[in-house]
Amino acid sequence: MSETVTRFTLCCVIALQFSVALSIADDELEPVMSYLEFSDYYGGSISYQQIPEENRAKVLFVDVRSQEEFVAGHIPGAINIEWRTVLDNKQLLPVDRLVILYCNSGVVSSQAMMALRIYGFESVRTLSHGYTGYISGAY
Repeated sequence: MSETVTRFTLCCVIALQFSVALSIADDELEPVMSYLEFSDYYGGSISYQQIPEENRAKVLFVDVRSQEEFVAGHIPGAINIEWRTVLDNKQLLPVDRLVILYCNSGVVSSQAMMALRIYGFESVRTLSHGYTGYISGAY
């Protein structure tokens, strides 16, 4: 199973666990169900090399790791929004250009991406292999 499929499956399981744990009514699950039915199978993850060099300055990179990790090293031009607070800070995210979330590996950023997508942000992706892949060149 590919890494993208594994991350997406993990996000779906987490979302469904939250719904059961919180006893969410069926009508409140509609955004999650809609996302699962119509989301592009491979559309959630993008590698750094897939972004044309001339377009990279137009992308907003969002480091969803802790502030300490961000200060220790991040993608140039990135902003830091800790993953648990992405919805609280949604006003910092543009709706008219690509937003790429990243963490160390892609797992945590996938959770943040799913929350934003369910909330209605369509131009949000995760960085394949996360920051670890970016600094090692394995992107």
